Amino acid sequence: MEEFNIFNLLIILTGAWVGGAAAKKLGYPAILGELVIGIILGPAILGLLETSEMINVLAEVGIILLMVYIGMEINFRDLGKASWPGLLAAIGGFVVPFALGY
Repeated sequence: MEEFNIFNLLIILTGAWVGGAAAKKLGYPAILGELVIGIILGPAILGLLETSEMINVLAEVGIILLMVYIGMEINFRDLGKASWPGLLAAIGGFVVPFALGY
């Protein structure tokens, strides 16, 4: 079993808290700040955190909870207003690359 480093978890939680607070102060949702901090601290940019199996499991649970949160925040009236342009963009995003690849 891999050794779990509690310091990595502390960095993740502190960074998410600071990023969420900063995003709220700037007028954005807290989740945006948390995601940006995760990208910055993770292997994508700085690579400050060591990955372990526990961190990977926590990351996947976090993604599932993020999807649940987004699902609860959806306003179906706004979704209906944006459905036609969104549908056209989705079709174009599939048909054009498919045709070019064919």
